[in-house]
Amino acid sequence: VPLALSTSPPLPELAIVEVRADPLGREPTQEYVELENRGAVPVDIGGLVLADALFSEGDALPPLAVPPGGRVLVVADAFDPDDMADVPVPPGVPLARVDGSLGSGGLAAYGEPLFLRDAAHHRLSAAPPLPARPGVCIVRVIADPRSGAPSAFAYDPAGTCSPGTE
Repeated sequence: VPLALSTSPPLPELAIVEVRADPLGREPTQEYVELENRGAVPVDIGGLVLADALFSEGDALPPLAVPPGGRVLVVADAFDPDDMADVPVPPGVPLARVDGSLGSGGLAAYGEPLFLRDAAHHRLSAAPPLPARPGVCIVRVIADPRSGAPSAFAYDPAGTCSPGTE
């Protein structure tokens, strides 16, 4: 019996690589989620969603092309990249601004999961609900971008954050 099969297009290779949920500066304004394009082609993040609950509608990301190996910070619309209370964002790091705050009123310091999804609700990446430490980011330590397991992330060994850099 002949059987015709087709596959869906490949998913963008975006990964949540760093999360600052408890900034030393203003909350929730100075929170961010850093994404990295681990693929070989540019990815437009417009229409992707960052959510802080599995079935939450989340924050729609604005159109922005991220080149291969490039990084972008998803931030609140009032985020100040030069705020000296936290590690400042180096010049040239792209910012994807969302209305209001990240998630449901900001990222919870007690820890909450994060999900990066496409328009068809495919999970592209996730981060676990690790409790935040003031001024310290959690960073991805395993390669699988879709894993949101607690073992996929660790507190930044430098005891700080490194926005837009490795």
